[in-house]
Amino acid sequence: MSAYLVDSDTLDLLVTAAIDGPPHRRGLRVVHGGTVHTFGADPLNSTGDANVIGQLLHDANVASVNYRYADGDGPGTYTFRRVSGIGGVGVTYWDVITSADCLDYQSCEMPGWGETFAAAVIRAIRDKAVDLMTPDGAAWGWTRQLGAERVAAVADRVKGGQA
Repeated sequence: MSAYLVDSDTLDLLVTAAIDGPPHRRGLRVVHGGTVHTFGADPLNSTGDANVIGQLLHDANVASVNYRYADGDGPGTYTFRRVSGIGGVGVTYWDVITSADCLDYQSCEMPGWGETFAAAVIRAIRDKAVDLMTPDGAAWGWTRQLGAERVAAVADRVKGGQA
């Protein structure tokens, strides 16, 4: 395996996804060691929580790279910069999911990584992105008939000039 420090844009995307969202999904709920931690639910303190989450994730990434390569680089200071438009065309929930997977992979060199609080935060961010990209009323499971119905619905929209 190899490891590298992810760039600040990746961290900013993940932290923004953690604290932002529609009113019913604002903030991040992390369960770790039997304790529930909530970040970003209070809009007045979301930037403070953002810096805490970002620093935690950055420090874990630095620790992983240092463990892998014995570099001894210091962690540095993370400063949050909000990413606009998550869930749109330029920044999709898939971007959040793949960035979470990237950071998880780049931070996993430390023994016991999967049980750390930072790993739990990454999983919670990923789970939130999956939840937000799943449309209301989405099927629980999939059938060939459902797939065929979706294809037919898109074809109807194309024929009607709505796609």
